[in-house]
Amino acid sequence: MDINEKYKAVDKFLEDIHTKGHSDVVCPICKTSLKLDGNTSGYIVTCQTENCLSETFRGI
Repeated sequence: MDINEKYKAVDKFLEDIHTKGHSDVVCPICKTSLKLDGNTSGYIVTCQTENCLSETFRGI
């Protein structure tokens, strides 16, 4: 698995969430749905498989 594939999937997922309110992008590793969890200072994109894909984004 190329790391760029992971980043592209996460970027596309976030773009869909912000423009359409939902996304059909799946995890490039295990092919399960991605989900977005967040609060006012950051957010995390994960897939449904434990310990698979997880990207954390933090604000200032």
